[in-house]
Amino acid sequence: MSYYTHVDIQVSDELNAELVLSHAKAYLDAQGIYSVEDVLADLEAALAEGRGLFKGMTCDDFEGLLEAVSAAIPAVTFFVRGMGEEFPDVWLRQFAGGKSLSPIGPFDRSNSD
Repeated sequence: MSYYTHVDIQVSDELNAELVLSHAKAYLDAQGIYSVEDVLADLEAALAEGRGLFKGMTCDDFEGLLEAVSAAIPAVTFFVRGMGEEFPDVWLRQFAGGKSLSPIGPFDRSNSD
């Protein structure tokens, strides 16, 4: 079964996409992600268009990826909004200097009435 996540990405400053992709590839390779080239292609499109659709990536996956990328490019802040296939899988993250700041969501379905 596949899981898709829609992601909006904004950055605080101009960005060299090749630099981001290089750091992303190093992180994904180290994590043993099975579809590194697919994730990189999705990330490249999302950076160019401000949004993208990622197959097999969850909030936790993005958090690790963008913490690593933002640590390598500390002058840029990344603003990410994600929405997965499950209704409560909505989240916001701001990444700067290798840290996730003010995380919101995803929401726990068991807490809803």
